Amino acid sequence: MKRALNSYSARTASAQAVAIRTRPTSFEDRSSIGARVEGWIPAIPAYAWLGMVAMAFLALSFTVYFRAQVAAKEAAKSHAVIVSRVEEARAANKQIKQQTEKIKTDPVVKAQKAQEQMRTLRPNEIVVARP
Repeated sequence: MKRALNSYSARTASAQAVAIRTRPTSFEDRSSIGARVEGWIPAIPAYAWLGMVAMAFLALSFTVYFRAQVAAKEAAKSHAVIVSRVEEARAANKQIKQQTEKIKTDPVVKAQKAQEQMRTLRPNEIVVARP
């Protein structure tokens, strides 16, 4: 292959690498940009920075505290609702247990409940239909 047609020859790659490495960097230009930017920013004393950090901390603390209070109030409300539901369920359970005991012990109640569930009539009963 001819070197003129081969663009990937070793000479051209090393020449490009040297050109990239030897590109001049001026630190003086960078420092002059920094000096121009510093001219725009006013000097803020250290106690002002400390005050801003303290105020930000206090603001975050208050928001966390108030959110925690709201969450605690909501939890207390939901706890009260759940406690009332549990009491209602216990009362209903107690009533069902009493009815079950009556059915087990009293033969008259047992016969009435069986008749209600099976929807049967005794021979001497009369059915009256209400409109």
